[in-house]
Amino acid sequence: MCIDRYGQNHYNKVMKKFIVIFVITILVALLGFSVFDNFRYKKAIKQLKMSVAMLNNEVYELKSETKDLEEKNKSLTSVNASAAKHPIDIEFDNCIAQNPTPAGTNKCTKNAEQQWVNVIEQNMSLLHQSLTPAQYQVLTEAQSKWEAYKKAQIILNNNTIGAKKGMAALNAQDKANAEISERRAKELSNLFSHTQK
Repeated sequence: MCIDRYGQNHYNKVMKKFIVIFVITILVALLGFSVFDNFRYKKAIKQLKMSVAMLNNEVYELKSETKDLEEKNKSLTSVNASAAKHPIDIEFDNCIAQNPTPAGTNKCTKNAEQQWVNVIEQNMSLLHQSLTPAQYQVLTEAQSKWEAYKKAQIILNNNTIGAKKGMAALNAQDKANAEISERRAKELSNLFSHTQK
């Protein structure tokens, strides 16, 4: 019996040790996985932080480049706008700057309109010299029709834009009327340029 009891006690002690070792092994394994996962997690976080930092740097560089491009675009737009302006437009702007009153604006607009009419006459003269008689005949017919259109458009502008009372309405009417001659002057200048190619 003692042997059996001893054997049983020994068996129980061995089993307890085995169970303790088994539990410890499982706990160590789980802890190992946990530490490994924690390490992987920290590594992933570190990589994400580095990626975010790199993206922030790229965004900053793109913002800087965008700002530089916007500045260049503004300066190019400004240069193009001033380069594209006709001398009559520049003179008109200067006239308005010196005479900012409604009466001054009216005077500047009338002066600009007369200058555009002069450009039309100059272009007609230049085209008369550079076109064949048949081509010039077509041009004079087109010009007569344009003159009729101009008169009709001025009547329309005066009865719509100019129908309101006050200097502002008068200035808007005169500007619309001047733009009719401006467009035609530019059309004829363009036509003359084409005949010189």
